[in-house]
Amino acid sequence: MNLPTIQFKSGYDPLATGEYDARLVNIETADGQYGTQVKFTFELTDPAHSGRRLTAYARLSDSLKGKLAQYVSALLGRPLQAGEVIDWNALLNRPCRLVVLKAVKPDGTTYNRVESVLPVPPQATAPSSTTPAQGNDPFAP
Repeated sequence: MNLPTIQFKSGYDPLATGEYDARLVNIETADGQYGTQVKFTFELTDPAHSGRRLTAYARLSDSLKGKLAQYVSALLGRPLQAGEVIDWNALLNRPCRLVVLKAVKPDGTTYNRVESVLPVPPQATAPSSTTPAQGNDPFAP
């Protein structure tokens, strides 16, 4: 028998633990071990990992202290209010930051876990110039 040589790959190279820029590309419900969950699919947007997708789950709960409320608040960029109703479709394509951990399963396989979802940090206002204006330097001779 004449078969080609094959080098098997894991097919998945986990990201290093850290924070990554992303956007929400899909949201749906899924049945899980602990009941109905909301499945968030994020796509990384930083240039080094653009297009890579990560999934996070949150239990379907109306608690403002739960993971679902934390994820939604981060995507909205503000805290949720009691009684607020969410338009799930309005969350799609919203930017966020993911805190990603590189974890190890009991069988030794490494994978990524989304530890939390953070709002996009506000843009820092840059000073117009880093050089003091002529005549305003108190240390000038």
